[in-house]
Amino acid sequence: MTITGTIALPDGRTTRLFVRSADDVSLYTPLAEATFMDDGDHERESALRVVLNSEVVCVDAHAGIDPADVQHVFVRPTAPDSKRIFACVIVTEARVEKMLESEPCVLETFSFQVSSGRIVTPAGTIAAFETWVQRVFPELRLPIMCFANVSEAFDAMAEADWSDVPAASGDATLLPTSFEDVASLVAA
Repeated sequence: MTITGTIALPDGRTTRLFVRSADDVSLYTPLAEATFMDDGDHERESALRVVLNSEVVCVDAHAGIDPADVQHVFVRPTAPDSKRIFACVIVTEARVEKMLESEPCVLETFSFQVSSGRIVTPAGTIAAFETWVQRVFPELRLPIMCFANVSEAFDAMAEADWSDVPAASGDATLLPTSFEDVASLVAA
């Protein structure tokens, strides 16, 4: 069982802590502020703020190679030939459960967002990214987002090995097991 706790950070941001036991919440909560941002996050923060403060933002999501259910998300201005900036990695709750098999806790950070649900879907990726923007940049108005490469990301996942992603009891039929399963989810 996964226990989730929401932690308010001093600058108005929030993070979530994922642990296996309720007793672990108080033990790992102090890590939230200390580990929220690394040097790379600090370097990208102002550029991300500028792009996300635009009226319209282009967002590219790309499936990871191993594991394929990890989405790498980039933002860029709408201007032609503009450079993209890494925003965050999005993983499912099922991936967090897998991570908790070898780690005592998982924390959402500046560049790590957990998506609701057990499988990766275009709608879930979009919703998770919007949540990331609101969680990491709470003072910004959510821009209009034009998502690109989301469907292509799911095509790349079609050949992935899903055997290491745990299914919730009774949910085993929800995990894609073939290209056709993934294609039907994308079409839905």
